[in-house]
Amino acid sequence: MGPEGKAGNYPEELKVGEEGRAILGIVNHEQERASYRVEAGIRRERAKLRIEGEERGEIKVELEPEQAWGKAVGFVPQKTGENQKVEFVLYKDGEPYFEDQLYLWVEVEEV
Repeated sequence: MGPEGKAGNYPEELKVGEEGRAILGIVNHEQERASYRVEAGIRRERAKLRIEGEERGEIKVELEPEQAWGKAVGFVPQKTGENQKVEFVLYKDGEPYFEDQLYLWVEVEEV
């Protein structure tokens, strides 16, 4: 989701080094406590995430049954190019959770 909490309102054009932001949300619909991890990639290269002003390689979340987590998360493209795929990969208990991951497309221009 984009910063307004609506699907599709994410940044579509960025400059190299400029932070884009999206809202990520996880809800534990399992009947037991679960561990989740989110990693990001841009152009199939691992990307750093920024959450609450802190840069991280991944986000780890522990959730009780039916507990929800959601935060605005930043990502920073480092290379120029059109149609760069920004992927957010969700893992549950160390395994990829979805066959098709969440992604968005951005155009990245020089500063």
